[in-house]
Amino acid sequence: MLMMIQYQSGARMEAILLAAGANHMRLMTRSHADTLELNNLDGGWRTDQAEAIEIEAMIPIPGLCAEFPPLTQTAGSQQSRDRKGAW
Repeated sequence: MLMMIQYQSGARMEAILLAAGANHMRLMTRSHADTLELNNLDGGWRTDQAEAIEIEAMIPIPGLCAEFPPLTQTAGSQQSRDRKGAW
């Protein structure tokens, strides 16, 4: 799954979802030598250093995860909560 994430600083980057659970995600990005670990804390995703990350979009990679429709989240959206387990 290809993802667009945004840091609190406003920096945006693409990431590839490697593994996910209800409260944990492991991502790969070009700017990190190691994987990026995210934890769902108090309804939001945070890095191991407690920096808040916003997930802007989740886009299936053709041939790898076609069973998942693309997901986007905008201000005020409940879509991430409506798709229990998807995030």
